[in-house]
Amino acid sequence: MKAKIICVFTMFSVITTAQIYTPGSNGQIQGSSGNQNVGIGIPNPQGKLHVKTSSEVGIVIDVNQLAGGAGPALGEPGENNTSTPSSIYPLEIFYTDANLQPSINNELRARWHANGRLDLGGDFTGFPVVFNSRLNVLHSMGVYTNPNRYTYLHQNSIRWYSGNNNPFQIGFGNAGNTTQTNLFTLTPYGLAGLGTQTPATVLHLKDNTPSAEINQEGSPTEKINGLLIENNGWRNHDYALQINSGLGKVFTVGNAGTVHIGNTLNRSIPDSEYKLWVEGGIRTEKVKVDIASVNGWADYVFADDYVLMPLVEVEAYIKQNKHLPGVPSAEEVVENGVELAEMNKILLAKIEELHLRLIELEKQVEKQ
Repeated sequence: MKAKIICVFTMFSVITTAQIYTPGSNGQIQGSSGNQNVGIGIPNPQGKLHVKTSSEVGIVIDVNQLAGGAGPALGEPGENNTSTPSSIYPLEIFYTDANLQPSINNELRARWHANGRLDLGGDFTGFPVVFNSRLNVLHSMGVYTNPNRYTYLHQNSIRWYSGNNNPFQIGFGNAGNTTQTNLFTLTPYGLAGLGTQTPATVLHLKDNTPSAEINQEGSPTEKINGLLIENNGWRNHDYALQINSGLGKVFTVGNAGTVHIGNTLNRSIPDSEYKLWVEGGIRTEKVKVDIASVNGWADYVFADDYVLMPLVEVEAYIKQNKHLPGVPSAEEVVENGVELAEMNKILLAKIEELHLRLIELEKQVEKQ
């Protein structure tokens, strides 16, 4: 109650000590403004309510909606602040201070748009203001929690200031605020975490979604654990993922699904049927190669209609070509590489042929 009495007394003091100018003679208190506006401390008010103190500090409050011309329809998409201000801004705040060096004369500080949008900091004419935004701040904006912690938005950067190196976090909470989750964490040392508050590397991803997700039909849905990279590219020599080190590109994934490991191979990705290219070799405990069909193995050597090449012809072929018939030459291997499954089939066929020849030879020896 005491606060209300003080507030009323203050307003009464301002009104009784300042000169008030009203439209026309009928509402005259101390003088006529000469226009359709009301002025406190100024005989020529520029808004429906213009307040000016003796120290040349004042504000303009204009609440005349659609005054000065029809202008564009309020809320019209694409409105870009080029119409008469009073036609689209029912409230404006200007600032004047002659005591400053240089002085400030009627400088725009804030505008309230008729659709509820608030512009702070100056005139947004010429700026690409988003039509459905409700708050626009010119130049910079700060959000403070205490003197040592605040978030500062300036031009094209967002900065988080913390007195004791606390991380910057973006979280999510439900409507009842009973559950809050930190979705993104950025530490002062450049470590970023998605789904974790304690990132252990430059980028730390953690999937916290339930292990089993069921769709409306009651069937399990496809679940992505970790990182998903999607783009619309299709050319294999364009990269969907690339990792660089001091040696250059050491790991790439082409848009067509080709994976390259090694800094030399990554200089260009050839279009081919092979999806994995590794420079320098692969060391592993096991390698398993799938065979597409029974024809991909060499059991056909034991078929009754299989005909062995006579040894005389084999000898002549070796003398001429310097390799076994049916086996690729050294030049072919260097140029084209070796297909593991195909090469195993060829070598198995030669072993099986040798067994057939040994069996036949043993029969001849026993007969003799």
